Amino acid sequence: MEVLAKETIKPASSTPHHLQKLNLSLLDQIAPPTYVHLIFFYQCSSSPDLHHSQLSQTLKNSLSHGLTTFYPLAGRIIPRDSCIYCNDHGVEYAEFRVHACVLDVVHNDPQPAELQKYVPVEPYGLLESHARGEVIPLSVQAPPHSEDIGKIVTKSFVCDKEVLSKLKKLGASAEVTNPTRIEAVTAFLWRNLMIGFRQDDERERKEIKFVAHHAVNVRSRVSPPLPPHSFGNGTVSATAWCSKKPENEHEHESYAVLVAKLRTTIRGINHEYVEKVLDGEHYGCMENPCGDQVDDDEGLEVCIFSSWCRFGVYEVDYGWGKPVWVSTVGVPFKNVTVFMDTRCGDGIEAWASVAEEDMHVIATNYKHLLTRTF
Repeated sequence: MEVLAKETIKPASSTPHHLQKLNLSLLDQIAPPTYVHLIFFYQCSSSPDLHHSQLSQTLKNSLSHGLTTFYPLAGRIIPRDSCIYCNDHGVEYAEFRVHACVLDVVHNDPQPAELQKYVPVEPYGLLESHARGEVIPLSVQAPPHSEDIGKIVTKSFVCDKEVLSKLKKLGASAEVTNPTRIEAVTAFLWRNLMIGFRQDDERERKEIKFVAHHAVNVRSRVSPPLPPHSFGNGTVSATAWCSKKPENEHEHESYAVLVAKLRTTIRGINHEYVEKVLDGEHYGCMENPCGDQVDDDEGLEVCIFSSWCRFGVYEVDYGWGKPVWVSTVGVPFKNVTVFMDTRCGDGIEAWASVAEEDMHVIATNYKHLLTRTF
């Protein structure tokens, strides 16, 4: 990529003195330090009225005015005080020219490793922090990562309306007659990760508890409910788990059972549970809303799922129209999956980062699912 410009954009209006210190909530403080890239692909407009310099200035002006509303983004975290100093320091803005055709990238099934080159920062340089959504140096509080990172691969699995219908039928039971899209896709990936684990001779000998952490939006689950567009971390983790005993190796959780486990734990995140979290009763332990605890000394295979569906990412218009594709590049951590809407809105794109040997199991069963009939 060719660097065109770099500068710092500050809010259009100064933040009032009484708003210059924003205390972090408990949910903000205990949120895992995840760093995520989003890439928006836009088709180049043929309109002669949309000159590059005009688009650039429009974008910078919009960003500046946006920072006035979302002023914490232009501030800096003060860890010792558990707050954000909203000092209007600004955010980094950069322009690059990429020598590639957008439609060629989108239609050629790009892999995350290829997409990484369209991200204008190093993988461990400047990324988005969920602590408040700001751009900060990762060297300050970067999450630890495995030295075995080379064996983790990321792949996108597109579940269109037809695939989702198949998964929901497979996951239906007397307990859950109509699984949600997220429940169905989560259970599919979780189950295949278990299958991959059991096919590994070395890992098979261990006694393992399989844990699924699913981020749940609690804005509507607290009393009184928070506004739907509340700014900050409004999620807690719903935890479902199942055991694998070597002596019962032929008895495994069925797909429908996993769907039911996910349904129970996600719907158990209600205002009473959130109040307990905010009171610190669940801090420092892994516990699901049903009261089942996962002991720290047990062998764990943890899978993390987060849904960005219905976030409206395909409505983001910077002056070039709506995006033709929105993607991420995955994360360098094992067993992490992010769900995003497809462009048409009725499908799900699952970005899974897993061990290389487990990815083969998921990919194989995904292909079988595509050809399966009911």
